[in-house]
Amino acid sequence: MSSTASSSRSGPAGTGRNASSHTSSSKSNHPGSFTGQLVPLSEISHYSGSSTTEIWTPSSSEDEKIDLSPEPRGILGHWDIQRTSVSTARSLLSDLQLWDSVERTRDNSPTDREERAQSLGLSPNGTVSTYAGLYNATPNPSPRPSVDQSRNGSLQHLLQRSRSPSVAARLQNLELEGNEAESDGDVSPAVSEGEVEETDHDSDHERGSEHLYDVRQERLPRARIYNNRLQNALREVKNRFTKLENTMRDSPLAHDESSDFYALYEQVKNFSRFEYPETRTVGFIGDSGAGKSVSAICHAEFEKTHTSGDGAACTCVVTEFRNLGQNHRHPFTIEVDYMDNNEVKELLEELLRSFRQYYTDTYREVTDVQEQQQIRETSTRAWETLHSLFRNQPGLTHEYLSDEADGAEAAILTQLEEWAKAGFIHRPGGADALQYSVTANDLDECRDLLDALTTDPPGENRPAIWPFIKLIRSANYLSRLFSLVQLISDYMNRVYLRSPILRTGLILADLPGFRDLNFARVRATERYLRHSCDEVFIVTKISRCITDQSIPDIIRRCDSDQRLRIVCTRSEDVNPDETARSSPPDIKEHIKKLRRGIQNLNRDIAVTRSRRRRVTEAESMRLAVKESRLLLLRFLIERRNEQVTESLLEKYTDADRVFCVSNRLYSEHREDSRERAEAYIGLSGVRELRRYCQSVPAEAQFRATAAFLEHQAPTLLRSLNQWALAGSDRVTAERAATLRQVLTECEEMFRQRLTSRHSDISRVQRELEEQFAASVTNIIHNRRGHWRDGAVQISQEWAGWHHMTYAAFCRNYGTWSTKAVGSRCWNDEILEQAREELQGRWESVVDWVELQKTQLEEATADLFQSICDLLKEHINLAPQALENLLTNMESREDCILHIFHRSLEALMDNITEIQKDALRGHDSSYMADLMRKTYAACNRQSGNGCHRRRINIMHEHLMHSRLFTNLSRIIETEHNTMVRATFQALRQDIQREVDNIARDLRAVVATEGEVTEAGQSPAFARTLRKKINKTSRVLDTAKRIVEEVRNSEE
Repeated sequence: MSSTASSSRSGPAGTGRNASSHTSSSKSNHPGSFTGQLVPLSEISHYSGSSTTEIWTPSSSEDEKIDLSPEPRGILGHWDIQRTSVSTARSLLSDLQLWDSVERTRDNSPTDREERAQSLGLSPNGTVSTYAGLYNATPNPSPRPSVDQSRNGSLQHLLQRSRSPSVAARLQNLELEGNEAESDGDVSPAVSEGEVEETDHDSDHERGSEHLYDVRQERLPRARIYNNRLQNALREVKNRFTKLENTMRDSPLAHDESSDFYALYEQVKNFSRFEYPETRTVGFIGDSGAGKSVSAICHAEFEKTHTSGDGAACTCVVTEFRNLGQNHRHPFTIEVDYMDNNEVKELLEELLRSFRQYYTDTYREVTDVQEQQQIRETSTRAWETLHSLFRNQPGLTHEYLSDEADGAEAAILTQLEEWAKAGFIHRPGGADALQYSVTANDLDECRDLLDALTTDPPGENRPAIWPFIKLIRSANYLSRLFSLVQLISDYMNRVYLRSPILRTGLILADLPGFRDLNFARVRATERYLRHSCDEVFIVTKISRCITDQSIPDIIRRCDSDQRLRIVCTRSEDVNPDETARSSPPDIKEHIKKLRRGIQNLNRDIAVTRSRRRRVTEAESMRLAVKESRLLLLRFLIERRNEQVTESLLEKYTDADRVFCVSNRLYSEHREDSRERAEAYIGLSGVRELRRYCQSVPAEAQFRATAAFLEHQAPTLLRSLNQWALAGSDRVTAERAATLRQVLTECEEMFRQRLTSRHSDISRVQRELEEQFAASVTNIIHNRRGHWRDGAVQISQEWAGWHHMTYAAFCRNYGTWSTKAVGSRCWNDEILEQAREELQGRWESVVDWVELQKTQLEEATADLFQSICDLLKEHINLAPQALENLLTNMESREDCILHIFHRSLEALMDNITEIQKDALRGHDSSYMADLMRKTYAACNRQSGNGCHRRRINIMHEHLMHSRLFTNLSRIIETEHNTMVRATFQALRQDIQREVDNIARDLRAVVATEGEVTEAGQSPAFARTLRKKINKTSRVLDTAKRIVEEVRNSEE
């Protein structure tokens, strides 16, 4: 069966529960019923030797003629299947009653049918592209003489030089390029100085063998952006812009920044380097050891061993994997953001509190075994971090940090802050620097720089830098190195690399599990999860997925409208005995039959060995055993995948889809030949998961690409043509003066309506601030006393609980669950009355923005219509130039409307995000931040009367801390900051478009007494116009394809 299942919820690639891709609706319990793709049967041989040809080895001993290996380990052996006869395989599988099922499998595979239809051009949307067929894919490289030598040579060199044992251990699982000079790249006809040639970091295609499995040849999902004709058209458009760029470079004006031609040249150069403008983030999250890092990184085709199964480091910070863009000019670039003083103090407070929870009286109050374990683990992690920070301070001991004398905790915190400030002198960039940037020219230098930033320094006299690093941005074109080091920061790090998987705009995010973090990192991770992830993949081991408590915890922390998926790892971990014991009689009998067939074949192999029969007989039997094991493995895996999928979708209705994956099957067989690898990679589920992930950015990418081909590119070509047409119309001095006056009036109208202080954009921003104040912040000011009284009243209910229950909620920052009171969130309950009164008002602000978006679009259309009417009245003054200008106005209007739509849609989304953080009590909410110190103060209480002191601290905070006033201040600050940033970006985009229009207007007629730029070199202008016309024809074809693709899906 397929290793995924779907739900009725909508999603990319049609992920409904009853979608045809989910085979449970048509499954059969017949023992011989199989689904999925098997090893090609042309590779299986019958063991009867009557019609075979003898094959002898050059060895002198008959015993050496046959290499009959012992039975492979478990079900998952290394099976080296050779090509033999189909007819003999039919006989063998008939003996095992498997041939019919194989025939049905090969004839009825939905994937095979779809791919055959696409290959014949029968699908509604034409053929679907592969990774290699994408417009921005790198060309296939030339074969290398000795792949293993080139790769492992670099590997051994790094292992010998590595100062960190953990780094060296992780290097063994990586496939690093051996030499930058050998990497393949997209070589532009003219590569600017300092630019880095592109290299896909995919070891498969680097081997240069057409017979090996190559991820670049995998088909992308059925989505409009991946239509093969569209990708080819986009590639051809980029090529035409590159040729246009090369022609324009020959003009001296291309290097004169004061010229209009220079601005046009820069735009053409940018278009020739077109990259997908949209990105979508898929986040993988799960507890330590669930395999989330492997699940995420197998998409990018390299290993990142942040696992905890072997006792090594685990994921503890959000790590993004992004495509390396054009803006990264150096082979290796590392950018660091350090924490400021307030962030350092908050981290130290959290680390100290986490450590002391286990070593003070607080721990003795805890009776819940699960919470005890959580406190112990958190305390251990806090000590390790503090020791790394202050390893040069002999006074840092367990006894010192756990002192319970009066005022001890405050004094310890002060001392930690002083030590931290003293250690700042050791960090790169200086003690006062908040940012630091450095570049490296080779792999060794980059590794040394990363070691200095992300690992404890050698010796005991220097503190570590990494705990106070907030963000590391690392960019290089051999970026696999950056996955070697555990980059621990307060928020996240980014890894940029060239990979075919990431070229589509997909961002893969590896998130730490919430149970592996202290509260400060929980907030950062939850905020990223809610604000940055377009889809969330909850990763769990398949063996414990039904009872895994991290799944409901993660679901609770996600937005209610986020797309949720579940990934079950280690699907290959199956046991035939256990499956048989828990299965109905017919399934049990079928498993026995498969195993009996394997045993019989093994006996025949032993007989053949003893009789020294011909090589082909034993080899055929050996291959038959391997195929039988594969069939048994497939049956066991797919049966459990189906059962797990149905159970999870029934239990978690929020999850739309389940994927069952095996990184072991994928990694062990991805380097096999294409035929050998096909069955195992299909059974691993990784390819299907990868294909689904590519559907996440697909629709947004299609809209952006369509806008580029239909509006932005044609507009630039017409502007370039406008420049070349300057002076082509014979205009008298009197007509020229009239025309200049008309064009000046048009430019003033554009600037007045779109970019001035009195523009509609400025009006909308001003009125939005007023609207938000009236609907939200003023209401909070007027109702804060009433909401405070409600919060105090609900806290009195908490005070009536058992003192141990009350203490447990304080230790867990207000969110906890007990049998007595159930699952409660104090922060949420504090906000209950405010939420009821503000919810509708906040939504009315979003509705108001929606209305303004419509009005802006209508006003823009009216403006362009007025301008065009004015120009048409004077078209006789310069027919050629004005005709081109009028034609381009429609595209200019579309570009501005696209900017308005995109910016105001983002504005509405951001307003809604602030609403959720303001009116809910999740760990990354505003209320959680306002209540954090109060919970910490409660947690410091111990001994006699501690329960009453906790109640008093809580009451005092809710009654007298101006809680809702402070909440209003945060909301207002966040809202105003977001609005100003959004409108600043909007103005910049509109200003750019208005400047382009103004340049087109000025190009119609030269200033009196001057010669136009094109008139200074008429021969060059004519050559340029020919290039423009050729590019326009290619672009027209691309636009037709866009329209056809769009209509085919409607």
